Amino acid sequence: MSAPGPAVPARAAARTGQRFAVALGACAVAACVAAYAALHRADGGAPYLGLGLLGLVAAGALVLAGLRQAGRLRVAWVLMGVVAVCAAYLHVSTGLDADSPAQVAVRLLGAGSGAVALVALQRKDRTAHAWLLLGFDGWLLGGSLFVLLWLTALTPTAAVGFSGDLVASTSWLLVDFVVASVVFALTRLLPPGRRYGALALSITVALLANGDMYRSFFGTSGMGDGAVTMYVASWAGALVLGMLIPWIDADPFARLDDRGSMVSPVRGSFLAACTAVGAVVLAWSLGRPPDAMLAFVVMTLLLSMVTGQAILGIENRQLVTQVSRQADLFRHRATRDVLTGLPNRDEFTGRVELALRGHRYPLVAVLFVDLDGFKDVNDSFGHAVGDELLVEAATRLSAEVRETDVVARFGGDEFVALLDGCSDDEALEVAERLRVSLSRPYELAGRDVVVSASIGLARPEADDDAESTLRNADLALYRAKSSGRDRVAVYEPEMHSNALRRLDGAARLRTALVRDRLRLAYQPIVDLRTGEIVAFEALLRFDVADLPGWAVADAVAAAEESGLIVQIGRWVLDAGVRQLGEWLSCGLTTRLAVNVSARQLETGDLADEVRRALERYDVPADALTLEITEHQLVRDLEHSTRELTALRGLGVRIALDDFGTGYSSLSYLPRLPLDSLKIDRDLVARAGGPRDTVPAVLRLGRDLSLSVVAEGVESLDQLLLLRRAGCTLGQGYLFSLPLEAEVATAHVAERRRLLPPAVSQSRTLVSDDEMGHVTA
Repeated sequence: MSAPGPAVPARAAARTGQRFAVALGACAVAACVAAYAALHRADGGAPYLGLGLLGLVAAGALVLAGLRQAGRLRVAWVLMGVVAVCAAYLHVSTGLDADSPAQVAVRLLGAGSGAVALVALQRKDRTAHAWLLLGFDGWLLGGSLFVLLWLTALTPTAAVGFSGDLVASTSWLLVDFVVASVVFALTRLLPPGRRYGALALSITVALLANGDMYRSFFGTSGMGDGAVTMYVASWAGALVLGMLIPWIDADPFARLDDRGSMVSPVRGSFLAACTAVGAVVLAWSLGRPPDAMLAFVVMTLLLSMVTGQAILGIENRQLVTQVSRQADLFRHRATRDVLTGLPNRDEFTGRVELALRGHRYPLVAVLFVDLDGFKDVNDSFGHAVGDELLVEAATRLSAEVRETDVVARFGGDEFVALLDGCSDDEALEVAERLRVSLSRPYELAGRDVVVSASIGLARPEADDDAESTLRNADLALYRAKSSGRDRVAVYEPEMHSNALRRLDGAARLRTALVRDRLRLAYQPIVDLRTGEIVAFEALLRFDVADLPGWAVADAVAAAEESGLIVQIGRWVLDAGVRQLGEWLSCGLTTRLAVNVSARQLETGDLADEVRRALERYDVPADALTLEITEHQLVRDLEHSTRELTALRGLGVRIALDDFGTGYSSLSYLPRLPLDSLKIDRDLVARAGGPRDTVPAVLRLGRDLSLSVVAEGVESLDQLLLLRRAGCTLGQGYLFSLPLEAEVATAHVAERRRLLPPAVSQSRTLVSDDEMGHVTA
């Protein structure tokens, strides 16, 4: 069975052949008509017969070119071919009576076809005003030329006596001038590099007008050899150039500048009309008063001028109105949020500046609002639903404040509110009201969607401007979000100093990273029953000189906020796996746990980085454990699950760090690809007390088949309680401080046990049988 591919070119070739056959048929019919007219001529005339044959050739070329086009262009060029056929017939039958029905019918057919063809060549999206102005321009230019010609040449000829042939030829000459003027006006509206086709069409019509002018001056019987030569040359040039136009540019007016008013052509038309009127006045002063024809043309020229200017005035008023509306729209968009219609940042900042300039700063409050969980809504339901939520949130905000207050959107899920003329208590009341309103369920996409709101509140001091007030509100918002979200926080001066300190810490940490002044320490994870080291946790350390006065946890928090944690995390991963590879290559059996931040998960390429590190240092995947805190996981639980699943696919173990300090929602634990839980040090510190949750966490770990590690074991009592509860793994200062790599290597090589001496002497320890019973 043949492939269907070549069928399309075959069909295209068949269509081309059909078009060519139609074109040949049309030429054959035209040739028969011309031959019939030539056989019935009253006199000879080789030049006219030659024009007739040339007209048939032009008709064939135009029809064939038209059949290659589609739509309006096909109609236009086929009708141009009809015009060429009519021209061929008229020239072959020149000897017949000019007033015969056949002559009149053919002339009308040619004129109508040409008019429709010119209209078809125009774009369909031209306005009615543009069409009217185009007609007026053509009449002003063509009529003015006709007036000048009438005064200089036609009037002396007409003085001899008007014949029917003279009147008819003069009328056709006037039509030629008008059409040529219209085409020329259109040509002027085209870009300079796109005028070739239109210019050729203008020249074609001008040549036709030139030929008709000779016919009008002398008539067919009064032309000498020179006039006949000019007549034949004009028509021959028009036919040759005309049949080439569709092959040069089939759509000559495609790039037409449809400005409607056509200012430049109208100026030229106005000047031409003034010239014609001036010529009439001059002729009158010389004793040659205008006749009826001249009076008619001049009156219509004046009427066209007045009407065209009126249309231009209407268009100008419409343009001014449109520009004014556009300016209002741009002004609105410049000061308003497109989605919600609320003021934007620039407009809101100006409102705050205005309030502060009014010396009302003791009574001014700025609220910075952020929707908690908005990103999850966007990721789960799509941006369209997210936009609906933002619009509804804007409506709720506007409804909860006074008309004199200002609510604005800064972008994303950030809103701000300016409260003018309110006390501290009133500002807090409004902020709390907004928080409650925004936390109510939203009915979106056929379901209830719940988000919360964190709000920062700031009041300007005497020297504060709008930017500093907004900055303070943003700092208060940061405090609200870092304190657990869904709350209102009021700005305090130390927030600014803390923000500066975080920026300074991030900068110092970046410098230490660039200068390779970071290092890792390794804290042992031990078997609580034997004290044997089973793994290490890699912990970031830096020189005190690089970050004086900084705790490691604070430095890591600053790096997390600035985004530097991603680069630091890559360094920690590479350095830790390299050290693990050195241990394993020396025959030391151990494992390593490395902390991973949520920012690293968000990059989407953590699995590739881990894979490359394992391959680079020849480390088996199951020797590496990645730890991530639960509050970081739930920032984007779906994405975190995908990334952790990819890591588990490499064979890497996953541990949930600091379990018990964050959300601790049991619903997400079965969904996560976890291997281990690490009990937070705060829970370990409460072990044995009235609110001891360690046994519950241990039972949860057993139910989910997860190993459990107790963090922050610092006392003998904690160790004993953990052992009685059935916990088998732990780490903390009771066993060892974080160790340098050399010391950790020695511990593993010596198989050192890290149980404190008091443990082996204690009588309160459970027996091995009891321990086995508890951990079973």
